Amino acid sequence: MNIRSATILIIVSILTVSSILFYGLSVRDQVDIFQSEFEKYMDLTVESLTFGIEFSLKEENYEALYQSVYYTQSQEDVVVSAIIYHDDSTSSIDVSLPEGFNETHSYIKNHIINNTLLIESDTIYSLRDFEAGGVNGSVLVGFTTENIRGRIAESSFWTFIRLIIFVVIGVVIAYIFSNSIVGPINKLIQVSKGVGSGNLEIRADINKGGKDIKVLSTTFNSMLDKLDILQRQRVDELSSWNKTLEDKNEQIISSIRYASTIQNAILPSKSQFESLNLNSFIIYKPKDIVSGDFFWIDKFNDKTIVIVADCTGHGVPGAMISLMGNMILNDIIIKDRITNPSEILHKLDKELIRSLSQESEESFSSDGMDIGVVVIDKSNESLEYSGAMRPLYIVQNKKLTEIKGSKYHVGGLTRTGRIKTFENHKLEILNNQKFYLSSDGLVDQMGTSGKKLGSKKLKNELRNLSLDISIQEESLMKMFNEHIGNEDQRDDITLIGFEIL
Repeated sequence: MNIRSATILIIVSILTVSSILFYGLSVRDQVDIFQSEFEKYMDLTVESLTFGIEFSLKEENYEALYQSVYYTQSQEDVVVSAIIYHDDSTSSIDVSLPEGFNETHSYIKNHIINNTLLIESDTIYSLRDFEAGGVNGSVLVGFTTENIRGRIAESSFWTFIRLIIFVVIGVVIAYIFSNSIVGPINKLIQVSKGVGSGNLEIRADINKGGKDIKVLSTTFNSMLDKLDILQRQRVDELSSWNKTLEDKNEQIISSIRYASTIQNAILPSKSQFESLNLNSFIIYKPKDIVSGDFFWIDKFNDKTIVIVADCTGHGVPGAMISLMGNMILNDIIIKDRITNPSEILHKLDKELIRSLSQESEESFSSDGMDIGVVVIDKSNESLEYSGAMRPLYIVQNKKLTEIKGSKYHVGGLTRTGRIKTFENHKLEILNNQKFYLSSDGLVDQMGTSGKKLGSKKLKNELRNLSLDISIQEESLMKMFNEHIGNEDQRDDITLIGFEIL
């Protein structure tokens, strides 16, 4: 409920109570009028009749009694007046009574008790005891209520006029109150709402109302002026901070871009695959500027080695581990001359644990990588594979074979303390074989349907590809783009396909 509604409710309540009070006053005035008129007629009549009785008995002149009776009967509103004696001592007094009085007297005598009233139609009858000149009796008076009711109606009319005047005064007071107090307060409320919505330019320009309202308006505007100044200061400070952050961010992004240039420089190119008699395609999509995925290829001792690794995390942390892994692989294969896939993984695991200080459980870290290693021995027409959490897919004549890797990651201690094993798989190289190594970024990518692409869909796509492997990239990227839609890329993506020439 707003202030104006509350004000109206209060005024209506006051008017309602006032109306009830005026009604009570009206009823009280009517009772007062009735009682006053009744007492006036009764006193006048009793006084006149008792005087006539006393004078008549004293002077033995009953003409005075007749005159008093006639006098009272002639008064306005008096219907009947008579003397009713309680003994027979005055029965000789012959008083002329109004026509039909005997019947009226008999009826009243049977229905009225001393000092009480009898109301019949528009007439009120009353008896009052008296004692005058040794005579006991009652004075009977009958009054018509017509004129009394007229006076009561007149009183009600003026009561109604007073009520109307009071209502008009109440409405005028309400209007003045609404304009001088409620109006300014409502304006302050509207200004407060505007400030709450962010408009600090608005001001409470209030010229009406009392001194307190004007002081409140001035204070409120002063507060808004100070708040506006503080806001401008904060905006300037935030602008300065934003500029500093933008500069720092640009420096960081620039450094990361340069790191990406370095990372891409150490990754093999497609021409290197071709120089090693491999027909291939490379899908390499970092989630951020730099990637936690990397791939490695080289030829040593007449053996061609192809590796795809998926390091923990992505972005800068993943890129740091990928660079470390690349350097360790160079040492293992070129310096230490190890070409057995499972031995490469064991050595890589050991060196990563040492480099990342993961030897003790107290410094437990799960950082490492999932990796697949293929060693091609063209002279013996054989191929060896060992993987850590990553499979090798082989497709021949639309038939797909999956060689799963071990259930251990490279790097980091196992939670159970078990010794890691990386199994070696030796295969014969056959005609029309195509080989695929990947990170898990592709199959784990969420699509517009809310589901991952999944390994099943990827394997079906690879199985049904009849294109030359060098142009399969376009078909696979089309599948990926249709799946991802407008969703954000979740992880680094690497997929390498090759066939041995």
